[in-house]
Amino acid sequence: MSNPAPTKSLPFEIVLPPDSTLPPGHFFCDGRELLIADHLALFAVLGPTHGGNGVTTFALPDRRKEEQDLAGSRYAICVTAPSTADGQIPNTGQTPLRNGHLEGALAIWHSLSPRVGLAAFNFAPAGFVSCDGTHLEVEKYPDLFGLLGARFGGDGVSTFATPDLSALREFTATLPIISTEANNDQDVLGVIRNAGGCGNLAAYHRCDGTLLDITANTALYALLGHAYVVAPLAMPPVAAEPNPPWWKKWLGAKPQVTRQTVQSTFALPDLHALEALSGERYLICISGFFPSRTST
Repeated sequence: MSNPAPTKSLPFEIVLPPDSTLPPGHFFCDGRELLIADHLALFAVLGPTHGGNGVTTFALPDRRKEEQDLAGSRYAICVTAPSTADGQIPNTGQTPLRNGHLEGALAIWHSLSPRVGLAAFNFAPAGFVSCDGTHLEVEKYPDLFGLLGARFGGDGVSTFATPDLSALREFTATLPIISTEANNDQDVLGVIRNAGGCGNLAAYHRCDGTLLDITANTALYALLGHAYVVAPLAMPPVAAEPNPPWWKKWLGAKPQVTRQTVQSTFALPDLHALEALSGERYLICISGFFPSRTST
């Protein structure tokens, strides 16, 4: 029994209807080229990743080979932005993200994977800049400009802008960041990526709020502290002085007691709510390069 056709897709989500019927507001993933001017929001998400010259044209993903064994089903991409109705494609010059939609932020984040991540700490480390719409100099960040162009702002000659992914902070105290370098396959301690954007998976842990031992993870604890969950304080038992001197016994003096609070664990971010919205799994690097605050 086939599943019913989707009644509502997330903006720019790729779906697989049970037959060859194209849902409203979708295009088949057939690699066709489109004019950027006609589909600004969609180009802001896909860029020239799948084809086109990146100046006047871009292409949709091509899933036709994968469809050969699907008994007539065809992949389709939702091209309706969140702010539109009745299947009309916007041409406002603004991405869904700039209209404040979290779904648009997620679509852009995943389209730029693995270049984009979330810093579980509160600064953009060396080799990264914040995804806050800030304008940057093309000359200073040529690799990043080659990826983004002027899709998110700037004149495209001397300046360009990063995407504003601040909507992702709705779920947890994380900072959206993007790598400024083309060779960005390093695993950076405390950086969160979707599962497809991780390098060495053995260096990552799911963002599920797990408590980790401070002693065994001192570097990660130095970055995260108790920003996510404050672990309960443990009060160690106080042992009585085994053999107090005779004069203490004669005076009836009580042994001096120094109580110390012991914080033995700290928590990872919990992104279950974000996973439920996006359908992705998010992992945090717990064994990698320690991020430097030195500016790039």
